[in-house]
Amino acid sequence: MKLLAKGDADTVIGIMMTSKARDPDFFFEHTVDAEGKLKNMFWCDSQSRRDYLDFGDVTVFDITYKMNRYGIPFIPFVGLTNHRCTTVFGCAVVSDETEDTYVWVLQTFLRAHYQKKPRSVITDRDATMIRAIRKVLTDVWHRLCSWHIEKSMQKHLHHKSLKDFRSLIYYATTHDEFEARWAAFKAKWESGKTETWLRRMYRKKRLWAASYLTGGFLLVMRNNQRSESLNSCLHLHLDSGMTIVDMVVHYENCIVRLRENESYDDCMATQTLPVPVLDEFKCIEKSAARDFTGVNFYLLQKEMKKAADLEIIDRLSGAVSQRFIVAWKNNRQLRFKVDYTPTNSEETVKCSCDSMKRKGLPCKHVLYVLARLNMKDLPKCLVLRRFTKNARGGLPVKCTSDLFAWGWAGTEDRTKYSELTILSAEASHAACHRPFLFDKLKAALEDVIANNDVEEEDYVR
Repeated sequence: MKLLAKGDADTVIGIMMTSKARDPDFFFEHTVDAEGKLKNMFWCDSQSRRDYLDFGDVTVFDITYKMNRYGIPFIPFVGLTNHRCTTVFGCAVVSDETEDTYVWVLQTFLRAHYQKKPRSVITDRDATMIRAIRKVLTDVWHRLCSWHIEKSMQKHLHHKSLKDFRSLIYYATTHDEFEARWAAFKAKWESGKTETWLRRMYRKKRLWAASYLTGGFLLVMRNNQRSESLNSCLHLHLDSGMTIVDMVVHYENCIVRLRENESYDDCMATQTLPVPVLDEFKCIEKSAARDFTGVNFYLLQKEMKKAADLEIIDRLSGAVSQRFIVAWKNNRQLRFKVDYTPTNSEETVKCSCDSMKRKGLPCKHVLYVLARLNMKDLPKCLVLRRFTKNARGGLPVKCTSDLFAWGWAGTEDRTKYSELTILSAEASHAACHRPFLFDKLKAALEDVIANNDVEEEDYVR
């Protein structure tokens, strides 16, 4: 009651401003309506900002979470660590679910993270959020959560047709083949009850069909399970009677637990090595064990086990590269092209299945070819840093939250630096597309650098 004496919204804002004063890297913005009431707010602490720099390539946010006294959306932005566990990039609380509100949330999210856009985003099927993403996160791959698609199709389709529709969601083909399969599905299962839903889903096909998402970098994430993972943690001791203050404090406690788990995973990764078990791939396994975290190593090991059913059916040699045609022993019609180009700096290898491009880990076809070439180490092009033990460059994660942060030495300088970093990132984003602003900003920065050593009195004079 003492905490809420000044009112729920005023107390939350006070907590956030205190945190920002203690830690200049704590980011907080909010808006109020015409009556001065809290409308929207977004915040993220210094560790969340660091997490986004390391793991923000795929970002998930779920706008369906409304477990609080006011029934307003609570939107966590989450991602995937190098241990494939949930990490939090920030959080928003909004008063409505309009397109303008979501545009504000996304723009504020980018300001907090220095205008760095993710490579891909995963959301639910909310139409207003889809429009907001098209406005703010242009040129970013956007996928609808497959879990929400599954729930929707179970509601609208006959249970006998679910298997056929799932193949449209998860089985990647060419665009022409998808169109043919979609026409066949409609001819077999469309009815008066499903016509409207199927038409709506077809308009959104580029957001959910595997055939249209093969070029996207999604790290094998099809749904918002990362957000659900955070939400399941939030559900503990959370009820509809909670105030915003209760919810914010509880959210911070959940983050502490997530970060403690990540610190434990980091410790285990640096102190232990997975055991190679496959004679044919032993050297590659040892190389992967040194580079990758445990969970990613075991995913690779699983791919190596599958490679036992592959064979090389043809080998083409060029001036600087070699192409291996790889197929399944029991199905030679399904073929994959693996190109290997040794260079002076590093080996380059890629597969026609584009698994590395989509998942961030090499596929079984590439691993099989490397084993046939007697490679001792994985080529650098196959080791994505964000999945390695050194994903953070040796910097440890903080186990605690910055909501009630400690004092800093040189706080005034850190505050100025944080403020200038955000402004310069936003200015650069605006100027890079407009020649006049580009020249103006460049001249201003060069002037600041040139006068770095000039005394303030002389500069004013």
